[in-house]
Amino acid sequence: MSEKQTSVSRLSVTDWTGQKRAEISGDMEPNTTRLSEITRKAVEALDLPQNTPYSLFRHAPDGRDDEKLNQTDTIQQAKLENDSNLMIAPEVSAG
Repeated sequence: MSEKQTSVSRLSVTDWTGQKRAEISGDMEPNTTRLSEITRKAVEALDLPQNTPYSLFRHAPDGRDDEKLNQTDTIQQAKLENDSNLMIAPEVSAG
């Protein structure tokens, strides 16, 4: 029998500069809400350009141990909880 996780209702997101901060809130089901949806909501909440691909990171306060999260993972797979601190940054591709 699997253990039912409660929904996540609030995540804190900052942009890569640390100048913009927003809370993503709502009833987010851990086993079905994908991080790509959180990223989309963060782009809107932070009023970032929408024609740019972004990555989401688990944000460490010192910035040294930020962990890039997989966009296809669910909240549960990424082990996010209420009030988790995330950072969003544009994806960089070498060309």
